[in-house]
Amino acid sequence: MNIKYLINKWLESGLWWQFLFFTIINLVVFLICIGIYLCLKTSEYELGIWEALRLFLDSNSIIDEPKGYSWNNLLLLITETLGTILFSGLVVSIITNHIIQRVDSIKDGHIHYKFRNHIVIIGYDTIVPSIISELIKDPKYTKSKILLQASSPVDEIRSHLLTKLPKKALKQVVLVHAPRLSVEELELLYTASCKEIFIVGERNLDDHDAENIFTFETLVDIHERKGVKVCKPLTIWFENEATYAALQLNDINSKWREYFEFKPYNFYKRWANRLLTNSDYGTGSKKIVYPELDHDGIGKDSPRHVHLIIIGMNRMGIALAKEAAHMMHFPNFDESTGENRTRITFIDEKADIEKNFFIGRYPGYFDIAPTLYADMSSNQVLGFPRKEDTKKHFLDIQFEFIKGRIESDNVRNWIREQLKDDDAITTIAICLHNPSQSFGMAMYLPEEVYTRGREDKNNPWEVKDSYKIVNIFVRQEKTGSLIKSFRDTADSSDAKNKKYANIYPFGMVDDSFSINYYSNHLAMAFNYIYDFYFEYGKTLPASIPSPDELLKKWKLKPTSEKWSNLYLADSVEFKLRSMGYDETSIRNATLTDEDIERLAYTEHSRWNMEKLLMGYRPLSLEKQNKNFDTGKLKKTMFVHNLIKPYDDLKEEDKELDRNIIRKLPDILRMLNN
Repeated sequence: MNIKYLINKWLESGLWWQFLFFTIINLVVFLICIGIYLCLKTSEYELGIWEALRLFLDSNSIIDEPKGYSWNNLLLLITETLGTILFSGLVVSIITNHIIQRVDSIKDGHIHYKFRNHIVIIGYDTIVPSIISELIKDPKYTKSKILLQASSPVDEIRSHLLTKLPKKALKQVVLVHAPRLSVEELELLYTASCKEIFIVGERNLDDHDAENIFTFETLVDIHERKGVKVCKPLTIWFENEATYAALQLNDINSKWREYFEFKPYNFYKRWANRLLTNSDYGTGSKKIVYPELDHDGIGKDSPRHVHLIIIGMNRMGIALAKEAAHMMHFPNFDESTGENRTRITFIDEKADIEKNFFIGRYPGYFDIAPTLYADMSSNQVLGFPRKEDTKKHFLDIQFEFIKGRIESDNVRNWIREQLKDDDAITTIAICLHNPSQSFGMAMYLPEEVYTRGREDKNNPWEVKDSYKIVNIFVRQEKTGSLIKSFRDTADSSDAKNKKYANIYPFGMVDDSFSINYYSNHLAMAFNYIYDFYFEYGKTLPASIPSPDELLKKWKLKPTSEKWSNLYLADSVEFKLRSMGYDETSIRNATLTDEDIERLAYTEHSRWNMEKLLMGYRPLSLEKQNKNFDTGKLKKTMFVHNLIKPYDDLKEEDKELDRNIIRKLPDILRMLNN
């Protein structure tokens, strides 16, 4: 037996084990001293055991000691000295040191707490302050502790939180330092008794998404082992767009539904969605109102179309392009000629490589649509196909890829040429990784970008045709204050130079999270209508149930069907603008048969793109004339037989789109009552 090892293990144990160890040592030493005394005692002087114990525990005790030299006197001195060292010194110092260590452990996040009805955040990223800010504003979470577990140093996290949140908010936050992939540490978060879970991870890790999935699956195993039957809301962050896209279509496994309401989240997708649909950022004097990409709407008789130019084929740029492709659908598109198609153009010096990745992700789309590519990186420019060549596909979204740098003459001249199209509502989104580079690029675009729509030579900054104004979105990482300052100064009534009045920052990490995004009542209402329509003989419901009832049905839906309804809900404001309505005026509107038919046509165009971007492929023309099990193809091969022109649909399939449009005023009215 290794005595030294056992003693060391005992000493590194907790306070009570250390205290027990030194109590035993003190007792043994004291008993030895008493034993020696009893052997050596004389009739001249006797010391009682209790007096010796008092002297051992307190060397300042007053005891009548024998005069002169004697063994008794020496024993008293030894007892007193050992008591001072062993009890007054070691035991008291153990307690004092433990208190100090306890304080350090608390500061370092090494103390675990057993909370109930708390919020759990696993991992730390720059978006976490935004999550906490949303949580503390929600009335249902005001009294809940926020348990934040991270592998980063707690001092760094606390310092970062203090720069983003008020001190009062931090009183709700409890920081725990622990490795994220430890099963034991995850169990100590007591997720079985919490209200909600957020798996954030750390964005700088290469295997960020894989670790978050591992954490999620570990929590599923923990809840299964503990027999937890309450379904907890769980939001999980994904950094890679491909991972996120795959999870929009596929569930991770089958058993998680018993324990969690799964909510995948992607920072870039959420910001792109916010830019296109929410139309604002910030509050109070810091509020930024974003202009709509379709200006005041594109009606069925309008000659206009949207042209979105994205500089930078990175995660933000691709997310913005995908969200735009989901939403930019208008009733004036003619699928027989290709007129008024929405154009989304990427400009990147590595576009030749990046376009191949993009095409590989969405083969269903590019099986139908041509690949429009131009190399402008050299003097020999390879142009896009002629206009008539782009009529071959029935989709109302067109992707284009340009290889080149924005500062090159070829690209700048190309931008100038695009601005000559008076029917194009043009927006430029600068999505570079480097915020200062993005800012600099926004300041030095071709002059025509800033002056378009302001052609009055006598008053060059007077807006003549507002739909021609080119709005410029510039990605910033931490704050958009610099660009907002430029924009506000240029936009003021007494400004002499309006050049930068239409530049807007976006993509900042603060205030970028919405806790209610997945609780979209409009999407839930659409989900209910679809279910009712197919369950009750293709009829529409007379009313919409309460939000609680909608939520119950919503939770049972597969992930892909949830996303389909969310994308449909996001597209509603574009449909309303195309008819000249908003969410208030539409509630009492009576739609004509022509309006219904045209918007049903638009809705099918949107649905086609939704399915293609989620990984489905159309059934080939040869196969459409034969008897195929379309249900099996859809589930196993991601082939959908309804991805086709609206005019090629059967009447019963068209009727579903028509009924959704017919019910839209009622849905919006009932949801707002």
